[in-house]
Amino acid sequence: MPHTDAIPPESEASLQSKVVKAAALFGWTVFSVRQSAAPVGKDGRKISFVTSSGYPDLTMVHPTMKRVIFAELKSADPKARLSVAQEDWLAKLEAAGQEAYVWRPKDWDTIVRVLMAFKLDAAAICMGCGKRYTPRRRPQSGRRNFCQDCGKRASDRIRTWEKRHAAIPAGAQDG
Repeated sequence: MPHTDAIPPESEASLQSKVVKAAALFGWTVFSVRQSAAPVGKDGRKISFVTSSGYPDLTMVHPTMKRVIFAELKSADPKARLSVAQEDWLAKLEAAGQEAYVWRPKDWDTIVRVLMAFKLDAAAICMGCGKRYTPRRRPQSGRRNFCQDCGKRASDRIRTWEKRHAAIPAGAQDG
């Protein structure tokens, strides 16, 4: 019988290490509830702190993007499930309009996209058709933004219309 070494599923601690490194790479400031050892003050005494049961593993702030993300991390083990307290915290954060995620190692591509992009569910209004759409990158203020359906055609059409109407003297339109 051939010997096969099963690769153990990625641990939550390993995933957290990767997420924290990626977050730092993209300019996030990260706070982690999980501490490997109790912090020690200048006087040598342990510093105690209290966290609410179920609070997400990571709180990440990006001041430039004006975003805060709360992430609960789980290992690849299918038995790793959210506790009732964790579900409650995530539900309350989402109800308050915050970005709250449950991430597992299999979600790595999504994790990276969330960390490097603006808020994924952000919507913009297309200047061409007037419909809401999810842009691929952060819309720039003061510039026209178009959905993929309208794109460059709508931009060119609006620019042509503006040039044509700018060329007509103000009094000529009334007559």
